[in-house]
Amino acid sequence: IQCVEADLTNDTDTFFKMDPYVTLTYKDQKFKTATLKNGGTRPVWKHQRIKVALPDDIPKDENIHVALYDWDRWSGDDLIGEAYIPLTQIIASEKTDDWFNLEFEGKYAGRVHLRSWKDARASSAAEEGQDEAAAARKTERQNEKAALKTAESSSSASSEDEARDTARA
Repeated sequence: IQCVEADLTNDTDTFFKMDPYVTLTYKDQKFKTATLKNGGTRPVWKHQRIKVALPDDIPKDENIHVALYDWDRWSGDDLIGEAYIPLTQIIASEKTDDWFNLEFEGKYAGRVHLRSWKDARASSAAEEGQDEAAAARKTERQNEKAALKTAESSSSASSEDEARDTARA
């Protein structure tokens, strides 16, 4: 799962920009992104991938808990918003790229943009395989074009030779 960005309406800092981070919790696994110093209400996490081990058969009622917090040096971190997202929604296909609504005390608090892959290694291998196949097809087309040009050049050179021979005779 990759935490991409957030669009937050619940600003917990009155005088400063928030320092947000995301936690993802699934059963006994808990993950945290980097804290974005002065990330404000539109934080963007670059390359924040979190590997979550999921069973092959996910029960329909299983959720992943996503929570955004504002880091505070002097007091406890403040909850900005949270969501319980059905795992079936996150891994509905090979790749998911979607926004999920957050709530704080029963009210809309913004949304978080998440991406997920069923298996990052398998997805990368598949994408690399597709890239290699596309490159092979492109090379094959280029070779065919070159062979055709060579054949046309040979044919045209033979025709010119025949025309010269006919003109001499």
